[in-house]
Amino acid sequence: RKVRANIFLEDWKPGHHLQYKVNDEWSVSTHWKSGQGFLWGSAVEHLSGNSGMSPKYTLQVSGFFNE
Repeated sequence: RKVRANIFLEDWKPGHHLQYKVNDEWSVSTHWKSGQGFLWGSAVEHLSGNSGMSPKYTLQVSGFFNE
C-alpha cells in the first residue's frame, strides 16, 4: 500500500503544527521531539503549517509499505 512518512528533524517550536484526519475528525499535533513522526496510508488527509518565528524542518518520504 502507498504510504507517506513525516519525520520531525527538530523539536517543536511555537507556531508549528500538524493536522490529520481520522474517522472524519481532525486532530492537531504539537510539542513533538526530534526524530518523532507519523506514517500514513495514502487516504489519510493531512496538512502542516508554520505560523511561528523559526523555520520548521521535516523529512517526508512517500513510498510503499509491505506487511
